[in-house]
Amino acid sequence: MALHVRHAIREGLARGTARSGIILMILFFLGTAIQTVFVWLATSTYLPLGTVATPPEAIGSDLPLAGTELPKALAFQASIVASFVGGLLTIPVQVVAHRTLVSDWRESIPEEFVLYRLGRATLHLLLGSWITFVLGAIIFLLSAGIGVAGAAAVTTVTASDWLVATWPGRGLLVVASLVLLLPTAVFGIGVAFFSQEVAIRDKGVRGALVGSWRLTRGHRLRLGVLIFVPLVIHGILGMVLSLLATGALSQGIVVVETAIATVLIQGIMAVAYLEISGINPDTELTTTRVR
Repeated sequence: MALHVRHAIREGLARGTARSGIILMILFFLGTAIQTVFVWLATSTYLPLGTVATPPEAIGSDLPLAGTELPKALAFQASIVASFVGGLLTIPVQVVAHRTLVSDWRESIPEEFVLYRLGRATLHLLLGSWITFVLGAIIFLLSAGIGVAGAAAVTTVTASDWLVATWPGRGLLVVASLVLLLPTAVFGIGVAFFSQEVAIRDKGVRGALVGSWRLTRGHRLRLGVLIFVPLVIHGILGMVLSLLATGALSQGIVVVETAIATVLIQGIMAVAYLEISGINPDTELTTTRVR
């Protein structure tokens, strides 16, 4: 099947801004807000807080006192755990969103989209997201390591100075950096439909990864445009909005923008998935089995 970028964007935005899309935005906002607060609590303070008396033997030790900020190393670990647990709130919404946005439902979210194997799909999506993250990080580190090692082996001191000090050299560095990012970008595009394969076709992690890779074959250039352009716009918009306010207000604005952008981007990807896979959601959507 052919992928039409303009149609995918136009139809995806229409699906995302329909009544069902607005409901999904609200659900994403609530889930993301709770997750954000949870991560902030886990990384900013040491629990229990000051309501519990500090044992005398802990005074003067290396342990953080009640109510104080966590050391950076522990804060990073806490943020990883908090993000993982927080994903249990947002990923079920993501599953329901995929099922709704590929369907013809515009006014409401059908009950079966929520009830059909939601726990199983959430678990597979959560596990798969970490697997794809780790694989993407490995590919990035390998390509970057090979590129840096190769450059160090052939570049002289004079050439290094030229690359850093001149505009042509800096331009060459930018081009080289983009080339090094290419394997990671190809991998990211290749697994772009992993979530849809889990939520819509009820596949496991391995089957969804393989299915996404096969579906994207022959469409990766257009998919790259469809994925990265909205993400860049989302990133720039989020940065600008965060600069217009400070503190909790800034964080709240970013959460609202993220919820809206998430549904709109998923709507675009839903249309792209329908065009490439050629499925008929009325007959092939897994949840139709429980109607």
